[in-house]
Amino acid sequence: MSFFTEMRPNGHPYLKKAPADVLLRQSRRSSCELEERKELDDRDEFVVTGSEGDDYVVTIGGDSKTRVGCSCPDKVVPCKHISFVYLDVLQLDKTNPLVWQTAFTPKEVLKLLPRLASSSPNDKKRAASPEPSPSTSKKARGAPPPPTRVYAARITEAIEAMHSLEGETPEEQEEQSPEVMSEVSEIIKGIEQDAINSPSSDATRSNAISAIVTIATQFKEAPLELREFLYRGGCPSQVVHAIANILVRCEKKLDDKVLSKIEELESPEEFSSHYDEAGLEEKLMENREKE
Repeated sequence: MSFFTEMRPNGHPYLKKAPADVLLRQSRRSSCELEERKELDDRDEFVVTGSEGDDYVVTIGGDSKTRVGCSCPDKVVPCKHISFVYLDVLQLDKTNPLVWQTAFTPKEVLKLLPRLASSSPNDKKRAASPEPSPSTSKKARGAPPPPTRVYAARITEAIEAMHSLEGETPEEQEEQSPEVMSEVSEIIKGIEQDAINSPSSDATRSNAISAIVTIATQFKEAPLELREFLYRGGCPSQVVHAIANILVRCEKKLDDKVLSKIEELESPEEFSSHYDEAGLEEKLMENREKE
């Protein structure tokens, strides 16, 4: 028990010093960049671009057991993306014990995100503004914009499902691969349907496309038996069609970073062979012409 004190209510130990694998990830964070920060009611979400240009979502707060997480496939917490948020975005000192903990208590979350201790910014705005008259309120304000959705949890689910077969024997991988492939397929379908059917903004559609591409790029990292099932089972076709279906509903040109991520799928033939049937190239050209 020299490395940590007692177990805390959230089931995680309080680490007295930083483990070597966390220190290593801190040293590798220099390639990270902050793309976006979203302040939500009970948590903050940080979209962080990694060394390969992929975007990952770091979450601090919320109702998960650990109250901290990242959508990247790294099993170590904090990973380099979380370490980047701690040290470079929140400007915590390397000697602050919070920067190497694997989970937070509610009080620790408030230390990291002091704004959560007070009422939300939206509450303050409503309190400071006079109530509009019933006859003019809807016309003056119009319908509120739909919230921007992020799919960090779905990305994590898909990646964890694909990596769940690591360490299994080839026979076990072959036996379990159909079930895992079905789970990944359902996650992709859920993201697509959410972006298409729910009232959503272009920002949400862009996040949905990025999430699907991120999941697809993990196919090549999956255990061999699962990878073959994914390719034979039609997941590449599903990915390309899902992107095309969401893309056609985008009202404005996608961010160049998202467009370049889509283009990354052209290199594996398993994906590019479905471009024509999905009309993806044509839809990409149409989107580039939008303002």
